[in-house]
Amino acid sequence: MLKLGKKSSVDLLTGDEGWVIFKFSVPIILSYLLQQIYTISDAAICGQTLGVDDIAGVNDVFPILFIFLQFAVGCTAGFSVITSIAAGRGDQARVRRSFAAQLVLGGVLSLALTGVAVLTLKPLLRFIGLSEANPGVWRAAYQYSLVIFLGIFAQLYYNLICSVLRSLGDSTTPLIFLLFSTVLNIGLDLLFILAFRLGVIGAAAATGGERAFVPVLRLRKISGAPPLRTGFSRGALRVCAAPESGAADGTSVFGAGDRHHRDAARARRLRHRAGRHHGGRKSRAERLRRRQQTQ
Repeated sequence: MLKLGKKSSVDLLTGDEGWVIFKFSVPIILSYLLQQIYTISDAAICGQTLGVDDIAGVNDVFPILFIFLQFAVGCTAGFSVITSIAAGRGDQARVRRSFAAQLVLGGVLSLALTGVAVLTLKPLLRFIGLSEANPGVWRAAYQYSLVIFLGIFAQLYYNLICSVLRSLGDSTTPLIFLLFSTVLNIGLDLLFILAFRLGVIGAAAATGGERAFVPVLRLRKISGAPPLRTGFSRGALRVCAAPESGAADGTSVFGAGDRHHRDAARARRLRHRAGRHHGGRKSRAERLRRRQQTQ
């Protein structure tokens, strides 16, 4: 099984099944507990610093935000299934291709979700019972939702990175990401709401800001480490082979495979044909020799 690092990754294919699952599951369980602390701390800061209408607007839009954000989270989890299968098979080339494809699909999905969410925001607010007749709640709900939707890409890529790491057996690093995000979110909430007086816009910007900071900070590191080493070539995303023999071998995201595998397959076919040709000549010579002996 392919791994990013010996310390943080767990090889799920070797060792005692119960112990391996336990080691892999504990950081995930702690992540869920830490996520609750994240939510409670965010709600506590907003509840102590925002006005009544602002709090009502933020609470009212939770179902709308949940639909869009959880759809993005579910897509990133589904993307990583292909990566986990390839990692379990030890297919490093396919791991790199699937990772690069996730980056591209994540960008496309982010643009699509953001566009749909922003264009349908006002009708959705009316659908859940909000009205411009209550301008304070309407303004808070609209501003908070708009900022969150404009930051969907940050939420999506944050979860994409965590899903890829877990698919490679590393459930500890996402826990560290979440711990860092929790601390950063608290700091940004206090900065934007208390210092800059941005209100609900500051609360939403704090949530989107800390989610954006982690992908920017960590994407380059994990994409530069085997088996996820990536690079850009003439505007097209390409995936480079891990430095096994010194030279890097590239392949496009949706290509049929890297040149190394194509050359190896071509060489096998040529050897097979040569063997058949040589075997055919040998068998004809053997039949001729036997015919001469019988005569």
